[in-house]
Amino acid sequence: MAQHVHLQIPSACGERWAGMQPAERGRFCASCQKTVVDFSAMSDAEVARYFSTHRGPLCGRFTAGQLDRDLREPRKPLPWLRGFFTATLPAFLLSLKASAQEGRLPAPVEVAPGAAAGGTAPAQPEKGSISGVVRDAQGNDIPFATIVVKGTRNGVTADAGGRFTVPDIHFPAVLQVSCVGYQPYEFPVTGSQEAAAITLIMEHRMMMGEVVVVHTRRRKAPKAQPKPAPIAAATPVLRAYPNPVAAGAPLTIDGLHLETGRYRLELYTVAGQRVHAGTGILETTTSKMTLPTPGMLPGTYLLRVTHEKSGRANSLQVVLTD
Repeated sequence: MAQHVHLQIPSACGERWAGMQPAERGRFCASCQKTVVDFSAMSDAEVARYFSTHRGPLCGRFTAGQLDRDLREPRKPLPWLRGFFTATLPAFLLSLKASAQEGRLPAPVEVAPGAAAGGTAPAQPEKGSISGVVRDAQGNDIPFATIVVKGTRNGVTADAGGRFTVPDIHFPAVLQVSCVGYQPYEFPVTGSQEAAAITLIMEHRMMMGEVVVVHTRRRKAPKAQPKPAPIAAATPVLRAYPNPVAAGAPLTIDGLHLETGRYRLELYTVAGQRVHAGTGILETTTSKMTLPTPGMLPGTYLLRVTHEKSGRANSLQVVLTD
């Protein structure tokens, strides 16, 4: 997981860097009796890696571009990906070269206007390259500065020693030089012979002081927790006894998981005709209801018990005997 570091210096230090004594990783400040770590030449990854393990207060020297933004430590490359490109890239480049050689055509010959008639071709602008080195006001090399020919996309990045070479420049031209933490600079050039080795000097902006560090990490989205399966409601079980019951004798009714409340108690013939009705109340889940059966003929009946409020009904077959 990549480490993110956000740096701030709430109160800049006014001490002179040049007046401090050199020390490991920076310079020692006699005023606050602390070592000021020099981060100005470090890359984003190096700064992020340093603060991923450092804890506690710290004074540092930074370029303005290193502050008030996220500095990230890059993720490690996948080893299999490097092996894949190592194995396949050479073969791919060879196939491109072979295809280009097979389809190569003679380059067209261009004749400048007036040359065929013995005239002189119009003067072409001079074209060449510029090599140089980028340094700051103290003469220190500035690594990885960007040098671009103004008005074009032709540009390069200086190496770790500040050295660069910009090819294919149409003179006269203006070189635009920029680097994080430094003032942009423009340098006019009129020809490669006049400025074969140039030195660009840029004033830099530095910040020193006690660092406030905010660590942030990419957090993976929490895995969705499976929702618990809903608990199925228990199925009511209706009971009537005695069953069979003697015709005219009372029928006792209770059950398991029945709702409490008032019920309609009905007896139907097998043909679906209601022949007897009554009411009962279950005050608790263990209460019982009674349905008298006076004047009922012996036979098989369907007992239907319906909760008057919810409308839920349960049925049971009962037998009346002589």
